[in-house]
Amino acid sequence: MAEAILADDACGIAGMARSLASGRTSSEKLARTALERIERHNPVLNAVITVDADEVQETAARADREIRDGRSRGPLHGIPIGIKDVIDIRGTRSSMGSTASRDDIAARDATVVSRLRQAGAIIVGKLNTQQFAYGATGEASLHGPTRNPHDPDRITGGSSGGPAAAVASGMCAGALGTDTGGSIRIPSALCGVVGLKPTAGRISRAGVATLSWTLDHVGPITRSVADNALMLGALCGHDPLDAASARRHSEDFARDLPKTVLGLRIGVAQPYFANLDPRVRDGVEGALRIWEELGSTVRSVDIRGLDHVVTAQRTVLSVEAYAALRHRYEERPLSFDPTVRQRLGHGSEVPGWQYAEARRSRGAATDAFDAALADVDVLVAPMVPITAPLLGQHETTDAGAPETVQSALTRLSGATNFTGHPSLTMPCHNTAPGLPVGVQLIARRWDEATLYRFGQALEDAAPDH
Repeated sequence: MAEAILADDACGIAGMARSLASGRTSSEKLARTALERIERHNPVLNAVITVDADEVQETAARADREIRDGRSRGPLHGIPIGIKDVIDIRGTRSSMGSTASRDDIAARDATVVSRLRQAGAIIVGKLNTQQFAYGATGEASLHGPTRNPHDPDRITGGSSGGPAAAVASGMCAGALGTDTGGSIRIPSALCGVVGLKPTAGRISRAGVATLSWTLDHVGPITRSVADNALMLGALCGHDPLDAASARRHSEDFARDLPKTVLGLRIGVAQPYFANLDPRVRDGVEGALRIWEELGSTVRSVDIRGLDHVVTAQRTVLSVEAYAALRHRYEERPLSFDPTVRQRLGHGSEVPGWQYAEARRSRGAATDAFDAALADVDVLVAPMVPITAPLLGQHETTDAGAPETVQSALTRLSGATNFTGHPSLTMPCHNTAPGLPVGVQLIARRWDEATLYRFGQALEDAAPDH
């Protein structure tokens, strides 16, 4: 097992914000530390692909002046944040991990980047992504594979592997990723960090490369639950540039973090616990025991037709991904990684009736999750059924029956992309070789605050995980 490259406890947003407010550190020092860690660790991890060190330092110096003058913009002011390379930063290359886009320069910021700038964040640069965000391993990229900070011989998961690895290794305090079938939560689970797929419509997708018009989400990846809540608060709000953006204001998502989970109810859907690596099962069941010890009750719930929901999500993703990338694919098919090319070819062959039926089933799928959540506060499940595979590994038997790594990584994550329910993953266990296990929490739509409440309780009770 290769040597781990992990951040220390000082690399989180909340701790940095406290140090800045008290004068114990400066934004310039935080920026220098991030740049130094990138220089030292990125040659191994390959998480960061574009950095403008001069702009980073200039932004940090400006943040220090504003904070000294009493013009603090909030908890992200002066904090280094990284951006997945499918999200536009003005004047910066948006390669999307592909030779077909390697020279594309963004004319303007994505809405989420603009909101981070308004909050005073320091945009560190672009982070590696699976090509066009289409794939779950994090290996297929123009820039090469991203490596797992816990063991650089293993994958990060994808497609937001660069953001997850950069946060876990302390190259930035937080990052933005995208999630169409688990692409924030899968690498967050495999890299031992906190990742949120918010409620559909919560965060604008304007200025973000489209993979699926109906399944794409943008969300934060952080070192801690509190950090994630702080980032989400800065990213939310209606955006007229995104037709799917909900007309909802931002809110204080950290408001319930000090509360206990005494008397709250957890639902467990058994299909999520089928065919797991025993180490994953032990980790998630351990988290459930902790919540029970803290006063929550655990009960079984039924999610009607969960297998069909997963199948429908994969059908919609396959067709919409082909539609979104068709022109690039038809003009330059050989510029696509073979694994991505194969998936796009499959999408081109799905009959229209099958796509229509899958889209039509969305209402029933959403109702099934609403019904499962009617008498509980959250659903708890494994995030990924296996721990991080080795780079180049295509098949796995860790969860029992043989299956492809791609299928194993995605089979527990895509349902909430289809229904739009918010889903949080956080580390709940470290296996004997030091590989993280992630637990998945799912809540009612627009109830991210409850996800964070449960997450904070677990984090406080088991800080070593």
